[in-house]
Amino acid sequence: MRDLLIAGLNVGGTKTCAVALSVPADAVAGTPAIAGGSMVAGLRRSTRVGGPAQVTGGIAETVADLAGAAGIGTAGFAALGVGIPGLVDGDAGSVRH
Repeated sequence: MRDLLIAGLNVGGTKTCAVALSVPADAVAGTPAIAGGSMVAGLRRSTRVGGPAQVTGGIAETVADLAGAAGIGTAGFAALGVGIPGLVDGDAGSVRH
C-alpha cells in the first residue's frame, strides 16, 4: 500500500497551526492510533475572526495553502482533522467560544 497524506488543523482564538503528515495506509486502516509517518509540511498563521464566514474561510484558505506546501491539491488529503475550542451545538451546526 502507498502512503496517505492527512491534514490536521488546530484553530485557536489567536492562531491556527496546520500540519500535513504522510502515513502508511496500512497503519490507518482500522487502527485507532497511527504508527510511523512523517511531517510533509506545516504552517502557522493568525486565526481570522469576525464571524463564522471569516473563520471557515480562514480554515479553507489554510487547508489550500497547506496542500500547496505539500505539493498536492486539497483533494489529495485522505483525511482532515480540525480541533477548535468551544462548545459544539450539533443542532445548529456551530461552535461557540
